[in-house]
Amino acid sequence: MQSLHSKNYFKLAMLFTVVAALSACGNNSIIEKVTVNTSQDNNQNVWVSMDTQLNMGGLSFPSLTIPIANPRFPKEILGKVTLQRTLEGKNNLLVDANLTEISNNQFANDNLLPNGNALPISGLNGVVSVRFNTSSKLYLGGSDTSMMFGVALAIPLFDSINKYIPGASTLFLNLPTGSQVDGLGGVFIGNTGSSGIGLFIKVPNSIIISSSQSLIANLNTNSSANMPSLKTAKSMALNNQTSSFISNGKNLKFNSSDESSSKNIKMKQLLLNLSLQNKVLNIK
Repeated sequence: MQSLHSKNYFKLAMLFTVVAALSACGNNSIIEKVTVNTSQDNNQNVWVSMDTQLNMGGLSFPSLTIPIANPRFPKEILGKVTLQRTLEGKNNLLVDANLTEISNNQFANDNLLPNGNALPISGLNGVVSVRFNTSSKLYLGGSDTSMMFGVALAIPLFDSINKYIPGASTLFLNLPTGSQVDGLGGVFIGNTGSSGIGLFIKVPNSIIISSSQSLIANLNTNSSANMPSLKTAKSMALNNQTSSFISNGKNLKFNSSDESSSKNIKMKQLLLNLSLQNKVLNIK
């Protein structure tokens, strides 16, 4: 009896913890903390390192490191994604990426999440992605004066939400109050293999100005070279309900979801139900 009481108490405590993470004022995201740093290596390549702590209740990341290979030259590593579970029960997502090499490569323009919805960001002149694992993606985008960096981590367990909320859906909220970086964190839901967690931030202006301007210029030029025709882009924008595929040089803007809508309230409840499970997540 004592053991059963303890288990029920643990579940109730977890329930309050996750509800706070999803709904509390000033900290309404599963993202609890984000630290972002930039640096230059000996070859003058600019790197970004993003260290994120997430609260997902009983759900836990496996302990693994996933290399991000250049799709054109697989032996060239552009970065890595490291997943960890802390002793305190938190999940850490660490991403290291070579911004210089990603911006220098002429990767195809891609402003879509794995579920087919547009990134929750407007004002980008161009954005490219690098796929890793099966469905996960790393993103780098540029406006006239800023750079956006992000990751979409595909998690098959989240596909189950699609049974109750058909179609492609997203729930992205502002980063917690006190974060030293602008951005969004949240979830994207779709068909099999296209659901998961996403995090997008504005790259801090700690990069040397000349390097930052060079990266943005390279990224915008390469993205434009791979940009579909205006007709095709408009068609994709209509199909994916986005108006940010083509930008007129506006400022970078993160577009948070309306968490008070009936659909998003339902999604938060479904996410809460998932978080009460004790499972190690599979990453695609």
